[in-house]
Amino acid sequence: MGALHHATVSHNDIVGYYFASITLLYGITLGLLPIGVWSTFTETEAKVDREASTLAALYLDVSHYPEPSRGHLQDDLRR
Repeated sequence: MGALHHATVSHNDIVGYYFASITLLYGITLGLLPIGVWSTFTETEAKVDREASTLAALYLDVSHYPEPSRGHLQDDLRR
């Protein structure tokens, strides 16, 4: 039985380049993934800090109101 391809060159070089390029693509993707996660984390942390400081300022402003309103508003802010 004869060979299907009558070439004497090996196709392993082509397959090696293909696997190397796929590995490079996955490596770059894996390297950029933590950067995206860190960026999302810092944005979320900044939003939470801004909301907490706004809530604290509002709580301080409400503490100067007369008693019936102050208690209700402070309870609402605590929740």
